[in-house]
Amino acid sequence: MVIILLAGAITTIILSRDVMSSGRIAGIPVKRRGLLFFLYAIPCVALGVVLRLFLVSEAAFLAPGGNYPEAFVAMMPLVFYLILSSFALMGGSLISWPLRGTLKAHTVVCLLLIFLGLFALISADPSRRYLLIVAVLAGLLSALAARWQDASFEQLHQASLGRPADSSLQPLHVPPEETRVLPPAGPEIFPGDLLERYEDIRVVGAGGLARVFRARNILTGTDVALKIPIQADEATGRCFMKEIMGWEALQHPNIVRVSEVNILPVPYVEMEYIGRTLFDLPRPMHPGDAARIALGVARGLSFAHERGIIHRDIKPQNILITGEGTPKISDWGMSKVMGISRMPTVTGFSLGYAAPEQIDPGIFGNTDPRTDLYQLGVVLYELVTGNVPFPGGDFFEIRSRIATERPRPPVELQPGVGRLDSIIMKCLEKKPFDRYQTAAGLINDLEAYLVWESRDEYNIFED
Repeated sequence: MVIILLAGAITTIILSRDVMSSGRIAGIPVKRRGLLFFLYAIPCVALGVVLRLFLVSEAAFLAPGGNYPEAFVAMMPLVFYLILSSFALMGGSLISWPLRGTLKAHTVVCLLLIFLGLFALISADPSRRYLLIVAVLAGLLSALAARWQDASFEQLHQASLGRPADSSLQPLHVPPEETRVLPPAGPEIFPGDLLERYEDIRVVGAGGLARVFRARNILTGTDVALKIPIQADEATGRCFMKEIMGWEALQHPNIVRVSEVNILPVPYVEMEYIGRTLFDLPRPMHPGDAARIALGVARGLSFAHERGIIHRDIKPQNILITGEGTPKISDWGMSKVMGISRMPTVTGFSLGYAAPEQIDPGIFGNTDPRTDLYQLGVVLYELVTGNVPFPGGDFFEIRSRIATERPRPPVELQPGVGRLDSIIMKCLEKKPFDRYQTAAGLINDLEAYLVWESRDEYNIFED
């Protein structure tokens, strides 16, 4: 009875944690789910037979000189736990729930069962060896099924982040879809049709859809940045054209200026060249400096929102910083024109900076201008504390925390944040209705904070 209660309690705790911190994963084929169900069901039935035969002949063990070695007896609690967890994983397989914690615990217990079973075979009564062999083989099959299921979820995880399944996990603040700085390279991958317009060409970045080149415009003699799609397929072309349509109309001091766009001879965007991003600046930084950067970004967002465009991917890698310290928003590839439902969209996003409505639109609604304000709040949080509100490396856990947990107030991590704390926390409200409703409201509070901060510094010197 004690063993049954203990195994049941452990299973319930692990399963409850999984259910609370994860959700259904889409995209798993029905055949794979059915195969996983049977891969768990077969060893589960075998382990049930082993447990039943042991309980029926338990008197043989209790009698003096019983035929059960101690290792075999120690296997029984593990067998009972595996039966319970197999039922949970069978159900999880059918409804596509990841149950990552249950999977890991199940694998560990299977390995323990295999070890004890092999050890017990050395001294087992020959008449009982078939039970041990069945238990070992069942544990091996169940462990392989758990590892395969875990690998399947990892593949979906990597695919949702937009990178190959065998790539290593990266820090959350360097998402896979960001534009990365690369070593200088020659023009060999630069479209030949544009060589008559540009010279001194170097690759400075690349993302999932496009490369960014630094080049000199032969006609104007100025250094520019060129964003050119990597592939020429239809889906890439739609995404790139959407970015061009949204970005071309945004002329603002806090938005990277586009000087030329065209689809012939190849699709490309020519924009002003700025050599560093907000990601390149050291963090944490002084709250006043962080607030000034956030104020500039908020002004750029306000300009875009007034024209019916939302960005939906605000993060340090998409905020460029000029030599004078002016922030400029770049990479409008995930932007959305409000009121146009048929506009093609990009499904990927940077998880560390994602808003709850990007994680679970069924609960929090669709993205709108308040999504950009949430993401700006995440950026501001990171600037003053050095970390995003929900750091880590587990996709499912972070997604759940974004949707359900309240982040630690920045002032608890950096006491010098002061009044900026309430501004950040208002940006990070789960429900869009509880956040700033417009960028103008955030701008007013940031301006008031900067006035208060400058007055506070003056009073220090005055004293």
